[in-house]
Amino acid sequence: MNCHPNEYKIEINSDTVVLFAYPNPGDWAGPIFIIHVPSVSEIVLDTEGNIRFEHYESSEGRSAIEDVLNKPELMASILERAKEIEEEIQR
Repeated sequence: MNCHPNEYKIEINSDTVVLFAYPNPGDWAGPIFIIHVPSVSEIVLDTEGNIRFEHYESSEGRSAIEDVLNKPELMASILERAKEIEEEIQR
């Protein structure tokens, strides 16, 4: 997570982070990644909040990710940031 640029991530807490795809030579599975670091569990969302991929290694990881998904204000800010990044990329 440390190599991901700060302007393209949100640290939810010490175990959970949101990463956003940013312009680089690689292909991204989607624009939003919510990751529970200790369990290496993750979910990938599109800019509308729809699930594109999910992989859980533990019930703790699932619970941590669901905590993010179930907070409407937090999710609204995540989706807003993803759309801002998408617009920046298209310019």
